[in-house]
Amino acid sequence: FGSRQPLQPGTSAPPRTILALPMERPLRVVCFDMDDTLWDLSHTYVRAHEAWLSFVRQVPGGMAIAEAYADPYGWEETYVGIFRDFPGIEIDFSRVRKEAFRRACVRFGVSADDVVEPSYQRFMAERNRPALFDDAVPVLKQLREMGLTVGAVTETDAVLEDIPDIEGLFDFKVVASAVGIGKSDERFYRTAVQRAAELQKEPLLPEECVMVGDNYNKDVLVPHAVGMRSVWFDNPESYPRKVMGQLPPQPPLVCMGRIARLSEVVDVLRPRLPAASL
Repeated sequence: FGSRQPLQPGTSAPPRTILALPMERPLRVVCFDMDDTLWDLSHTYVRAHEAWLSFVRQVPGGMAIAEAYADPYGWEETYVGIFRDFPGIEIDFSRVRKEAFRRACVRFGVSADDVVEPSYQRFMAERNRPALFDDAVPVLKQLREMGLTVGAVTETDAVLEDIPDIEGLFDFKVVASAVGIGKSDERFYRTAVQRAAELQKEPLLPEECVMVGDNYNKDVLVPHAVGMRSVWFDNPESYPRKVMGQLPPQPPLVCMGRIARLSEVVDVLRPRLPAASL
C-alpha cells in the first residue's frame, strides 16, 4: 500500500497522489461551506435584494433601475458580461456585485456615485444576517466539543466576522476572495489543509480532513481530488440546483456520507473520530 506524506506546518502542499492507505485515519478537521450549507442562501439573498431595491427607489431616477431589476435572480445576463470582461472576478463576488450595480446605473443614466457604495452597504447589512438553518449553530458547537478543529472554507461574499451567531465557532477560515482562488481549484483545498496544519502545529494528512457542503462538484469532487474526505449535503433548494439548474450527481458517489439535514453530519463523522473523542 502507498501513503501520502503529512503536510508539515509552514510548508507547501505536496503533489497529489492516488495511492490509498490500508485503513482510514481518524478525522481531525472538519471544514464547512457556508451558503446553502449553514444557511438558506435564497431566503437571505431575497431579503438583501429587497433592501437594495428600497434604497435605489429613493435615488433620483432610481425607480427605473428598481423596476428593471425587481427580480432578485434577474442579474445573470449582467454577471455573464462581467465575468467576460473581468476574468477571474467570480471568486470575489463583492466586486462582481458592485460592478453589476454600476452597470445598472449606467444603463439608466443614474449617478453611480450616489448608488453603488451606499446601496451595496444596505445589501450587505442583510447579507450578513443569514437565515441560518436551525441546526447549524448546535452542530458547530457539538463538533467542537467532540474535539474537531472546525474551519469555514467558502466562496461566500458574506463577511463572517460580521455574523454574531457564528462568532467564535470556527478555528480557521479560508475565503476565496481573500486567498485569490476558488473552490474549483485544488489549490484552494490544499490551502485549507495547510491552514489547519499550522493551527494544530503538527503534521496533517488531507484525509484527516473532511469537507461538508451542498455543491457536489466543488465541495465533494475537488476535495476528493486532493485526498480529503467529504460529506455531501443533498439540498434540492440550494442556489446551484434551484436557480442555476445544476443536476444532482449520478451514483456512485465519492463522498463518505450523504445527508438531508445538517444535524445528520454528526452521526456520519462520529465513527471516524479518534477513540479519545468519543
